Amino acid sequence: MSSLATLALAQSPPLQLDQALVGLEQSLPIQQAQQQLAQAQATLEQAQAQAGVRADAGGQGTYQFAVPGSPNVLDTNFRLGLSLPLGPATSGVAKARGDFEAAQARLQQARADERLKLVQAYAQALRSDKQLKVDQLRFKVAQQQTAALEIQAQTGAATNLQVLNARLAQDTAQHALYQAEYNQREAQASLNVLLGLRQTPPLVLAALPALPSPELLQGAVPNSPALRLARVQVLQADLVQQSTSLQSIPSLNVGVGYQGNQLGSGLSFSTQDYNLRGNVSYQLSGALPSTTNLGAYATLGASIPIWDGGGAAAAQRSAQASLRAAQTNLEQTRLDIARKLEAALGLTQLDAQAIGPQQEAVQIAEQGLTAAQQRLTAGTATPLDLLAAQLQQNLSQQALLQAKLAYLEDLYKLYALLGIGGTQ
Repeated sequence: MSSLATLALAQSPPLQLDQALVGLEQSLPIQQAQQQLAQAQATLEQAQAQAGVRADAGGQGTYQFAVPGSPNVLDTNFRLGLSLPLGPATSGVAKARGDFEAAQARLQQARADERLKLVQAYAQALRSDKQLKVDQLRFKVAQQQTAALEIQAQTGAATNLQVLNARLAQDTAQHALYQAEYNQREAQASLNVLLGLRQTPPLVLAALPALPSPELLQGAVPNSPALRLARVQVLQADLVQQSTSLQSIPSLNVGVGYQGNQLGSGLSFSTQDYNLRGNVSYQLSGALPSTTNLGAYATLGASIPIWDGGGAAAAQRSAQASLRAAQTNLEQTRLDIARKLEAALGLTQLDAQAIGPQQEAVQIAEQGLTAAQQRLTAGTATPLDLLAAQLQQNLSQQALLQAKLAYLEDLYKLYALLGIGGTQ
């Protein structure tokens, strides 16, 4: 890395996890889920508009010039139609609403998955960074030990075999250092892809999120994405089952009306295609006829399905089986979430309990480092002793970081299970 890049990196503000989570809305999976939600919302609005009460009106006038001696003729008519949808129209709204809720659940799950993915990448970058520092110290210790043994070998205080073993340990430490440098670059590159950055700023693990209470988590179960999707599947299967059941209902057509005279006193009112499987339309029409007539009328018609080769019965059995399967899946999903929630909560609690002992180990290592520095100042310790104390301190810090990151990752796995946590 160039000196200019190093300076720019040192001056950049540290990146905390909560800051990184804010930019997740720009990730591709979340953007795709948002587009699907927008499409589902548009479909729902269209279905609601089609299922609403609709009216239409129109008219026509005709004037005929007769031959001399005959009266002129003026024909006029008008219509006013009003439709009140039933059956498939309202079922279409229910299906569109189910698709909309499913899209909401998928967006909720996408956000939870992306949060978990980012937390894991962030944790891996922190691990690799700390491992690099530990391996750097290990390599320095190996170098110091090799140099000390080489000096001792010149005076006969150490054997050539001890020197060779020290050099081998130094080479091993150097290889581990190279691997740690590679792992750090790879982890930072993966994190940069998620964050949309070219270069990773210094990472800081701030205060860890508190563990949610079991009551709060249980309250989030009904709104979890998996359970919401299972409920939508039950809704869709129920709509199909209802649709197949309605195929055996007769269709009914009813009409009543009144025809006026030449002076225009006449209106007719009739229902058009009243079908329990379809829509019912109310139409109001009137006319100023050119001829004199007066009368009322009524019509009644019906069609009853008798036999379709067994197709309707088979479709109904299939729909009922699909509904039962969806209901079973809903109950199984509820049980699976409860079981996974209990296991994930228990694991996260164990992670939280493991942080305390590691914090105590860090304090002990820091006390050992302070004591080593004092002994070095007093002349009773060597630089190698100080390096060893620094290495022990870094190892204890690494163990503490591992404990914190294990808690953080398991906590966000718990969040991903329920679709909660982080930015919404």
